[in-house]
Amino acid sequence: MDIKFISNILWASIAHQCRLDAVLRVLRNVLS
Repeated sequence: MDIKFISNILWASIAHQCRLDAVLRVLRNVLS
């Protein structure tokens, strides 16, 4: 297995999770 490939996937999923969290937080602020 390519370590760099795996780390890229992990990094992308972490970044995606952070974006998702930020979007949900904004939505909560708008709806409240």
